[in-house]
Amino acid sequence: MLWIFFSIISLILASVFQISLMYLHKNKKSINLIEQITSSLWLFVIIGILSFVGLILMFMNNYKIEFTGLSERSPLLVLSALSLMLYELFLILGISNGGGGFSSLIAGMSYILVIIFGVYFFNDIVNNNIIISIILISILVSYVILEKNKLTK
Repeated sequence: MLWIFFSIISLILASVFQISLMYLHKNKKSINLIEQITSSLWLFVIIGILSFVGLILMFMNNYKIEFTGLSERSPLLVLSALSLMLYELFLILGISNGGGGFSSLIAGMSYILVIIFGVYFFNDIVNNNIIISIILISILVSYVILEKNKLTK
């Protein structure tokens, strides 16, 4: 049950992240593509600096950090980092080009793909209720997006 606690904390932090992106890009009258990409890249510069400070603090406190196996996992780490950067960039583009919070709603549908991937590749277990819930979520999100488009026309 501890995973539920961590998931709720993750939900709150993801919401803070996405709301802050909305706030940054909603208050500007006109923001061009270069400004959007630049703000995205600056975000990752700040994240990189914070990560570097965290590693330095771990080394200063003599934490035993094992680098064994890092080279075999490095392609996956690079893929993960690139995916996260592109996710964040496209989320900024979606939010700042009229999607607002609805862009986050669509991006949140990625969790359905993660569940499907987990079932096929990691033998996660699902039952009929979970499958029905995924179908209902997909239908409801589609309906919300259709209604959002009606409001903006």
